[in-house]
Amino acid sequence: KEAVTVESFQYSIQASVELGIQAIRKLEESKDNKLTIATFSRSGTLRQVLTPFLETAEIVCSQSSPGNEGELMAKDLHGATCVSDLELKTFLAIGRVDLLLI
Repeated sequence: KEAVTVESFQYSIQASVELGIQAIRKLEESKDNKLTIATFSRSGTLRQVLTPFLETAEIVCSQSSPGNEGELMAKDLHGATCVSDLELKTFLAIGRVDLLLI
């Protein structure tokens, strides 16, 4: 088994980011209207995946109480909307969200 190095780990993360971006682009192409992407998480990897879509998709971050990860993620993304946890649950129930990233 090959040892994990910082470089190999960074390469794996970047490959995952690129795969996520490609998958979202394919989903965008299949939609006639603006894609709605939601999350309740906060990570640098997730931020890298979502950033290219700030102008072409609606990004919704659930507050994520009690830690407020989603609220912080919305601030990180500068253009995402922060909603309450209950609002996101409602959005999911009525089919307003096209993609939920965790």
